[in-house]
Amino acid sequence: MATANHPLSIFRREFLSRTVDSLSPCEVLTVSSEATQFDAVELMCKERKGCVLVVDAAKKIVGIVTERDVLNKWGDGSIDRRSSVAGLMSRDPQVLKHNASIARAVHLMAEGGYRHVPVLYGAGKDPRIISSKDFVDTIHRRLTSKLLDPDNHMSFDNNLVDMFFDATIDVLNPDPPLILSSSKSAADAVEMIRRNRKGAVVMVDHNHLISGIFTERDYLTKVALAEGGADQAVIVGKMTANPRTLPTTASIAVAFGLLSEGGYRHIPLVSSTEKLVGILSVRHFLSYLSASILATLEAEKK
Repeated sequence: MATANHPLSIFRREFLSRTVDSLSPCEVLTVSSEATQFDAVELMCKERKGCVLVVDAAKKIVGIVTERDVLNKWGDGSIDRRSSVAGLMSRDPQVLKHNASIARAVHLMAEGGYRHVPVLYGAGKDPRIISSKDFVDTIHRRLTSKLLDPDNHMSFDNNLVDMFFDATIDVLNPDPPLILSSSKSAADAVEMIRRNRKGAVVMVDHNHLISGIFTERDYLTKVALAEGGADQAVIVGKMTANPRTLPTTASIAVAFGLLSEGGYRHIPLVSSTEKLVGILSVRHFLSYLSASILATLEAEKK
C-alpha cells in the first residue's frame, strides 16, 4: 500500500512527456489593463469562471485575477469599484508554453500552489488556461478508461493504478478542517479563509453536524458584488448547504470520481459518527501527483 512518504508512480513516461496542449486547455476570459476591478469581477461572476487574464494593448499577459485574489483583496470590505484592475491582479503570472510537458505543468502548479496557469501558443494566437481541476478530470477519464479496458497499457502501470484506486484517502494527506458556526456571518467565514490561506470553511450547526461549506467560489458568486458585501450577509444564505461528504475510510477511487464528476473542489471528511474530521481538495491530488512524478524521475537516475 502507498504511503504519503512513498507515493506511487502511476504514470508511464509516455504520459508525463505529453504536451500541455494534449490536455485541451480551455478558452480564457480577458480584460484590458485599463479595466476596473469591478469589470474583472463582474465578468468572472457572469461567466462563472475562476480567473480572468489581464492583457495590455499588445495582448501581452500582465496579470491574472483569481477567486483568491478577489477574496483576499475585497474580503475586508475595502472595495472601490472605480479602482484599476492593477490593484487586484497578481502581476506577471507563471505561464506555460503549449508544448511544455505534463510533468512540468503538474510540478509547477503543485509547487506554486496555482490553480490556474495560462498557456501560450505564440504570436497571433490567443492564450488558453489550464486548471488543477483539468488535471483531475483528465486523469480520471484515463483511469476510468483503464478500468473499462484492462488491456489499455498506454499511459499507466495497471497494477499501480489498481493500488492507487484502492488506497484510502488518508494517502493524500487531507487537511484539518476550518470550522465555523452556521450562526456566524459571511464576513467571519471570509476572515477565517483569508487568515488561514485556505480555500474553504465548513459550517456546523448547534449539534456540530455539517450544515454547509463556504468557498472562494461562493464568495465570488454570492457575496463579492452583493450590496453591503460580507459584513451584512448571514452565512446560511451564502454557503453551499448540505455538501457531499466522504468517510475517512473511502477509497481514492470514490473521492476522485466525486471531485471530477461532481464538479467539487473540496469534500468534507467525516468519522463513523458523522463528526467533521478533515477536508480533501483538488490540491491534495495535485500535490500527490507531483510527488509521484518526482519519485519517478529520481528512481530513473539511479
